[in-house]
Amino acid sequence: MPTPHTQLLLLWRLWTPQGFSKLLGAKFKSPVPRVKAAAWQGDKESLRREMDSVRDRTAAVDLEIGQLTAQGCSPDELDVHIRKLHDYNELKDAAQSLLGQLAVLRGITTRDLYSNYGLDVED
Repeated sequence: MPTPHTQLLLLWRLWTPQGFSKLLGAKFKSPVPRVKAAAWQGDKESLRREMDSVRDRTAAVDLEIGQLTAQGCSPDELDVHIRKLHDYNELKDAAQSLLGQLAVLRGITTRDLYSNYGLDVED
């Protein structure tokens, strides 16, 4: 009998696109439709305006990146900040779930439970 680790590894191989391809004998096909360049229905002038708009937005973002770098910000700090926000959101979701379950057990609304603990419902 395979060990739990081996079973998990087998499941992982089956649940990856490559695993499905091997299992079904077909190539993985993405569900995201591809837009072909020939699908453009606008005229050349509207395409030029769109390209200019994209260039302007790119220049604005590049300028903002330069300003942030000059202030001492680094991409590594951004990664850390994003990771911390992700952790915070997961903890907040878990706490809200627990508070919701506690409200059900007590037979009161979540709003009432929040006010009992001095919490802001909008927070």
